[in-house]
Amino acid sequence: MRDPKVWRHGDDYYMVLGAEDLQKRGVVILYRSRDLTTWQKCGDIYGTDINGKQDNNFMLECPDLFPLDGKDVLITCPKTWIDIDGKATETFDVEVTIGSLDYQQADYQVESTCLLDYGFDFYAPQTFEDADGRRLLFGWMGKPDEYESYQPTKAFGWIHQMTCPRRLTILNNEVLQQPAEELATMRRNHLSGHCLSTSLVGLSAELLLQDIDGATSTITIADDLVLEVTPSGVTTKRKNLKTGLWQQKTWQGKATSLQLLRDSSCVEVFINGGRAVMTSRMFGKASGVMHDCGFRFESDKPMSYQHWTLEG
Repeated sequence: MRDPKVWRHGDDYYMVLGAEDLQKRGVVILYRSRDLTTWQKCGDIYGTDINGKQDNNFMLECPDLFPLDGKDVLITCPKTWIDIDGKATETFDVEVTIGSLDYQQADYQVESTCLLDYGFDFYAPQTFEDADGRRLLFGWMGKPDEYESYQPTKAFGWIHQMTCPRRLTILNNEVLQQPAEELATMRRNHLSGHCLSTSLVGLSAELLLQDIDGATSTITIADDLVLEVTPSGVTTKRKNLKTGLWQQKTWQGKATSLQLLRDSSCVEVFINGGRAVMTSRMFGKASGVMHDCGFRFESDKPMSYQHWTLEG
């Protein structure tokens, strides 16, 4: 068991832990305490063979359970093995589940489950409620996989980073993730337009694209990371740090708008007002003579854009 998350409900404190049971199945366990010292197990509330759930997960890491807009939302990091090119590979996905928790019966009823992020680098997120009652999330832009040792920042004594703070809400029984409102205070040097293609300067910057429904477009972030938008989805293509070969991650659906936040080595892509997000690191050069062009897009139909550089 590991990764405790504690919160208060009524007169009691509750805690969820991620675990692997004796049958090597991933489960989330609920505990209750009156004093934060003595804990009583309430039961296994989520995982393989619980309330009809079927999967091959051997562990559920980093659970986070919280109320949101009248629902009980559970975030987990399910661990299993999949075959990639004949090699058993450990997964690093993050799932978000909407449901309802019966605290007395320790029973969690699931309504829907999907991935919380569709990019290359997002794991072990945690949330908290701020003084205004907002549910805010930070995620880890990193995965302890075989390519970790190839990240160039190790030469400078650091590795990985955190996402921007994201505000969570529920709309039409979907969890939305949107950049926290305070990030808008960092906006500088506003530009806007409506065109087929353009290049925009700024390695710490924000790009908002609208009118993209039905468009086929390419957004170049760096020479090792590109977004491709089609009427059927959004694909992030990135060069593998070890092999130099291009890999890709795809969100399937109709994109109507994109909000992109980038800095020198990462990009967060919010699709359709945060109904889906793609988070990825990159370490290649930006385009332009001075390598200071943070976004370059080309489309087969005109798109409306707004662009800001971001300053702390």
